[in-house]
Amino acid sequence: MLTRWQIQLISLFVLFGPLLTFGGTIEGFSEPYSQVDLAVIEPGLLDSVSVSEGDHVKPNQVLATLNAEVLQKALAIAEKRSEATGAILAAEAEVRLRKGRLDQITLLRKRGHATEQEYARSLADYDIANARLLLAREEKTLSQLEVERIQSQINRRIVRSPLEGVVSTVHKQVGESFSVGDALVMTVVQLNQLKAKFSLTPEQAETLNVGKEMKIIFPGQSVNTRGKVDHISPIIDAKSGTVEVSVVIDNSKSSYRSGARCLLELDDSGISTTREVAHPSTRNPPRQ
Repeated sequence: MLTRWQIQLISLFVLFGPLLTFGGTIEGFSEPYSQVDLAVIEPGLLDSVSVSEGDHVKPNQVLATLNAEVLQKALAIAEKRSEATGAILAAEAEVRLRKGRLDQITLLRKRGHATEQEYARSLADYDIANARLLLAREEKTLSQLEVERIQSQINRRIVRSPLEGVVSTVHKQVGESFSVGDALVMTVVQLNQLKAKFSLTPEQAETLNVGKEMKIIFPGQSVNTRGKVDHISPIIDAKSGTVEVSVVIDNSKSSYRSGARCLLELDDSGISTTREVAHPSTRNPPRQ
């Protein structure tokens, strides 16, 4: 017949036994450190694709372009207009002419040979010439801004890589069109680092902290490595009752494949703290 303390011990084991971990391992999987789905902003036709799936790419590398023939023509016109100086030269000549005329009228006015009306008219002509010169310079500035605007529109039709990584999927081929709801061109993943994700009990997660080094095992490749805890979810998944933990692994030598099964090894600090909630009577069983 079981004693009272033995019954209590069995009950506690039934309730909290699944959470006890004594230096064991947790199964998880690896994934790219980051994944970017590259899309175009404007609708159009895909004019070129310069990479294939599996290619390594660098930051700001051109991966694909949309047709921009009309914009290229508009850019050429805008550049010619921004380079034009005829209007400014003509306005400057007009200012010099009106300035000389004003100086003459001013001198004649002092000698009494020019009326106030003639002086006022000459002064107004000089002011108008200056206004025309200012307008010509403003038009040139606007033309330069127009060049920048069209160039920005062309750049929006160029797909560039935001990071160093690998092209995992090319979603469109040359000649295919894009719409607002279907703008995805390709997917680039960062593989020089991997994220290994694991689901731990809350008690196990409490023993970890961001930056802590952990041992990672890749059973399929029979290799071990170490990684650092990158993220500990602040919430508990309601369905599984677990906490997601991410560990960053250096993969600069492409030693590990993304998506591979891996194991997180818990040391003694990974033992569940649920043992502390046991009733004191379980530690010192009463005498019968």
